[in-house]
Amino acid sequence: MVEPIRDHDRRLGPRPLLTPGSSAIAALALAVLGLRGQGAWTTALNAFLPDGFAPNEFAWFVVGAGLGSLAVAVGAWWLARTVLIKDAIQAPSWAEHLARAAVLISMIAAVLSALTIVGGLRGLPL
Repeated sequence: MVEPIRDHDRRLGPRPLLTPGSSAIAALALAVLGLRGQGAWTTALNAFLPDGFAPNEFAWFVVGAGLGSLAVAVGAWWLARTVLIKDAIQAPSWAEHLARAAVLISMIAAVLSALTIVGGLRGLPL
């Protein structure tokens, strides 16, 4: 149940941005984005890799996509973990269930990202 904001709450300052509920929602959204693979984060990461978008170096693009997806999956796992640690002493809530789903999805995304990175590295002339 959502409690109303009282006058004494306003005097103490703004409420925390990452409540267990908002952290669980953000974690699930990031976990799903990590599964998507290619996104804005991978494009930005590829800009910093050597030969980022050179037509003859597609392997770097694949490695960048894998690293970007892995970073998003780890961020989702971290957010979900904060919810699970806070809710461990309380009765299970919807936020905890959502966070558990985010952990599962982010683990799948991390495994797929690792496979993408390995596949990209195999294509590099080392």
